[in-house]
Amino acid sequence: MRCTSSTVAAVADLFCRSNSLTLCCAEPSTRSPLGDRAAFARGAFRTQILDAQPTRHDSRRPDRRGAGDALVLYFGAAKNPAHLRDALDYLSSPSYWQHINIEEESYVPLTLFRYGRDDAAYQVLIDISGPQKACREYPEVSYSVIEALVSGVMGLEPAHEGEAFDVLTLSRLPSNHDRATLSTLSIRKNHLDITHTGRSWTRMKNVSGPAVRWRAAFSGKASRLYLDGTAVAVKQSTLAGGAVISWADVTVPSGAVRVVSR
Repeated sequence: MRCTSSTVAAVADLFCRSNSLTLCCAEPSTRSPLGDRAAFARGAFRTQILDAQPTRHDSRRPDRRGAGDALVLYFGAAKNPAHLRDALDYLSSPSYWQHINIEEESYVPLTLFRYGRDDAAYQVLIDISGPQKACREYPEVSYSVIEALVSGVMGLEPAHEGEAFDVLTLSRLPSNHDRATLSTLSIRKNHLDITHTGRSWTRMKNVSGPAVRWRAAFSGKASRLYLDGTAVAVKQSTLAGGAVISWADVTVPSGAVRVVSR
């Protein structure tokens, strides 16, 4: 079996998720065996693949179709800005995603959304879901479209174990005139309704379940955010692709509705 860049990235991610991110990044003395395996896989990826291929993570087959970039970025295995920029430029180009199989293409929309290439992500999302697309009936295509809409367009991400929130939202709607809603979304013990209007207004209803710690995030640097019309403290952080987001943490009791805007 030939171990490609995408294989190593996936293995590292699998061990990391199985052991939780906090253990994977902990001191060696506190790691479990899965954490050690994740560290080994990531080390192999850095030394044997990134060092050998300083810009892209090419693992093409002999027919020269496809590459390892999509899965490497999908699993968050690349950290070097030069690697990221070059790989994202490649993935965003129609000369790449129009000439790969649909299984590989299904990973591309969410990957591009996560790294701030929203325009290209929408192009690929439309392509794989179009009525004339060959093999669009494959189950992985349906799931990837749902994933791209929920985690990409709506920017919804459950928190990892130990984090100070339960769910994050980040609208990636194309314009401030657009509106989108996820209804009765099941996350852990809760059912949530989430609505974005453009990229500046988000509403959450905790339909059922315990109180939810909501991290309401917005693209760019905001000097203030508003919770139900009242200014609240704002914090900033940087996403994997280098984009800055502004956010506020809000507790939404069971049955309650909260609106955060900028």
